[in-house]
Formats: sequence, structure tokens, C-alpha cells
Amino acid sequence: YIFIFFTSFFTSLVMTYGIIQFNKRNNIKEKLRIDRWHKHSVGKYGGVAIWFSFLITNVIFVNFEAYQIILIFSTMSFFIGLVDDIFDIKPQFKMLYVILLAIGCFYFEIKFMPSLPVYINLPLTIFWFAGIINAVNLIDNLDGLSSGISAIALIIISFYLFTIGNYEMVNLAIILVGSCLGFIIFNFPPAKIFMGDSGSFFLG
Repeated sequence: YIFIFFTSFFTSLVMTYGIIQFNKRNNIKEKLRIDRWHKHSVGKYGGVAIWFSFLITNVIFVNFEAYQIILIFSTMSFFIGLVDDIFDIKPQFKMLYVILLAIGCFYFEIKFMPSLPVYINLPLTIFWFAGIINAVNLIDNLDGLSSGISAIALIIISFYLFTIGNYEMVNLAIILVGSCLGFIIFNFPPAKIFMGDSGSFFLG
């Protein structure tokens, strides 16, 4: 677990630093907005580092066949966020996309509460996916908040999974903790980079 964590952590750290340098060379900055607290222009696309470190570490250490649905759907969530970071797509389209992702996950047995009837379980699953993804996205307006809260939540999830003996799933949670912490070093106030929707949608 320690080796897996540090692999993810250092991959995220190096990748985030590389994106910061890329942003500086190409003058890529997040626009100043009234819903953010930062007073100076900050580079974006930090979510790419979080996603990339998570994916690479999974390829090395985790059985892809066992968790391919999670990896595929989380990557799909990442890409809609990345498209929004680049082209600034409409919120209605993003919400529709998230709803379709939730329905897809439901079809592959990733449900809010499997014991409930479909007519209750499906709406709850959609609400769960949309709610969590948008919550992580909304708290990404303060330096270090989104990645910090996600890391704390994932540490708690890791301990829970370990206590119930779901050791394979612990790997996924620990990898994502490393990805968040490698990024957050450059996201502490004053932030040098933002994760953008690609990171917040992926973490959500």
C-alpha cells in the first residue's frame, strides 16, 4: 500500500509541476471570476495530473479486468470536464452527460442501494452521481478545498474498505489519495494551479 501510494503521489507531483511549467510557457491561465477567491491569474488543467497519475498507477498495480467499469466511467467523467475546461460548454449539457453516466453505471450494477426497487433505486443513483460530482465541482472555488476534502474522504473510505476485507478496492482509494496529495502541494494558497472541471468531475 505504501509503495502504491508513493507511486501515485510522485507521479501526480511531477505531472502537476510539468503542467505548471507548460502553462507558464504558453500563458495558459484561469480567468478571474467573482465566484473564486483568488486575486491573480492561475494556471489550469491540474485535473490532468490527478487523472493521469491515477490511471498509470492503476495500470501498474491493479487488475484492470476487475475494475474496468470504474476506470472507464471515471475517465469519461474526466473527459467531459476537460472539454469544459477547454471550450466552456453549457451546464445543461454537462448535467445531461452526468445523468447518462449514472444510468450507464446503474446498468453495470453500480447502484446507490441495490436492494431497493428499480423505480426508486434509479432516481436515487442519478441523484447520487449528480449530487456528488457537482458538490466536488462547487467547492473547487477555494485553494486546496476540493482536493483536500476528497483526500480526507478517501482516507476514511480506505480504512473502511480495509476493515471489511475489500483489499483490492483499498488500492483504488489509496491511489487516488496519492493523486490528490501530489496535486494539492501546488494547490495550497496561493495556488499555482487549479484542477478545473476535469479534476473535480473526475474526483466526484
